[in-house]
Amino acid sequence: MPGSGATGDGIFEIDTAALTRPRAGAIGRTSVILKQSALALAGLIGSILWFFGVMMVAIRLSEGGSGEAVVAIVGLVIGAVPMLLFILFFIRFRHRHFSGVGGMVSAADLGEAELGRIVPHLGVTLRTVVDDVAALSRRLGPVPGRVTDADPGKRWKARSLQIGLVATAVLAVVLYVASGSMLAVLPLLAAIAGFPVVLRQSRQAVQPTLEAARANDPRKPVLLLRSFADDGIEMNHRFATRLGDVEQTRRFEQQLAGMLEAFGPLIAIGQPGEALPQIGAARGYRSDAEWQAEVVRWIGEAVFVALIAGQTEWVRWELGRVLDMDRSNQLLVLLPPGMETGAPRWTNLLAALAGTRWHPSLAALDTGGLLLVLLRPDGTVLALRRGGKAPPYADDYQVAIAVALYEMFCTQPAAPR
Repeated sequence: MPGSGATGDGIFEIDTAALTRPRAGAIGRTSVILKQSALALAGLIGSILWFFGVMMVAIRLSEGGSGEAVVAIVGLVIGAVPMLLFILFFIRFRHRHFSGVGGMVSAADLGEAELGRIVPHLGVTLRTVVDDVAALSRRLGPVPGRVTDADPGKRWKARSLQIGLVATAVLAVVLYVASGSMLAVLPLLAAIAGFPVVLRQSRQAVQPTLEAARANDPRKPVLLLRSFADDGIEMNHRFATRLGDVEQTRRFEQQLAGMLEAFGPLIAIGQPGEALPQIGAARGYRSDAEWQAEVVRWIGEAVFVALIAGQTEWVRWELGRVLDMDRSNQLLVLLPPGMETGAPRWTNLLAALAGTRWHPSLAALDTGGLLLVLLRPDGTVLALRRGGKAPPYADDYQVAIAVALYEMFCTQPAAPR
């Protein structure tokens, strides 16, 4: 497999480019963009014609042509049905995108060619990896439905945001019908522009606390360690449609949360003073005097730990506690998209691991396209990367996490802690 192998420096590399669906070339991406543009243009033209029809009906009613106006109204109602269905579909789709999390990788996400490939250093097919990791998730216990915060104040805040958005759109239509002025459409444009923000904030308002998430899910937790400064990191993910692969952008943590919480409630320390919690890991807010003891306790409880390599001293401190508590065998070190050789977050990671048996291998590792690092008990390193110049997608990380968890739990006789 190109880009995969042992380097001789205690590094074993796997390139996810050979394990994920092929990417569309320039022609394919252009075709998808053109199809999307054509659909958007058709929708825009249909909307303009519908609003023009509404204006004509208003004019006929004002002139006393009630008979013709009634027929026109019936036509407009019929014409509005497909437009409303499309709008509802669009709202539902965008709601899932802005307020949801990425899922666990499954055989349905991959082609037969990819599933049949042998994963280097593991000696099994990717199908075996995906199936066994899914079986691991089931052994750890059933995954409960996502819980929301039960605080009535937070629920009302989320609902009021959604009501305000709908009310603004309805007001725009009413003003347009009453005045016939295109200026009345401005509130509608404002509602459309604010749509993603409102959806995200309404979901953030009811994001469960760490305590609520653990009460809802009796499994051992998955602990996410990261710098607060990395909460805003974004990445691209793609999904197949009849038009072709469509790309969207999501927060890094939010996209990977669904994969990680398949094995236990995903928990993390919350940033003090943040107005709304981010979508993803359930946050626990602790004082300066409490949070370190809590992190140490959670490291001991977690089925495994996922650490986003960051640039701060506290990431080094957290990694140090993982090593002190002998949990390096259950540690996933995640590298955000855009990692380059010599990046500050990588040098910070090397500093935290100075003097350990993994440091020589990590110091020799090329970090270009690096996604995930697994510290093996024998001092070697399993490095998963996306080869080539193209940036990684979410499915590269999902496959990388699946491969790492397979080696961590499915090739060892011992069960997860």
